[in-house]
Amino acid sequence: KVADKYGNSDDKRNMARLEKELEKTIASKDSDLLQSRIDETDIFYFSILHKLPEYWVYRFQHLRDHRKNEIKDTQRADELISYGERSIRINDVETLKAVVRGLGELLPIGQQGDIKFYPERPQ
Repeated sequence: KVADKYGNSDDKRNMARLEKELEKTIASKDSDLLQSRIDETDIFYFSILHKLPEYWVYRFQHLRDHRKNEIKDTQRADELISYGERSIRINDVETLKAVVRGLGELLPIGQQGDIKFYPERPQ
């Protein structure tokens, strides 16, 4: 579990709470509430990952190496990739986050995958 491996004590408590709520919701067979709980769990999962510099390095490398060919604005993508590579070299995680979001936004609509989870969530 991401919360157990990377989360702090609050994250671990929240994960336990989410698991209990998810179990109750499954038992209730309320599909709308279940979708809401799944969405809440996804947001929680990504909120933990967003704290990890290696997550942003991975997302950048994935976009650069596997998704660049889907981007129509190659000039902007190349510019962002240059910024991203520099950010990794100098350990500038905040700029790398912006680069990842920017590259994700350049993907065609419908191909952005988990881009909805890229923005920072309030803690």
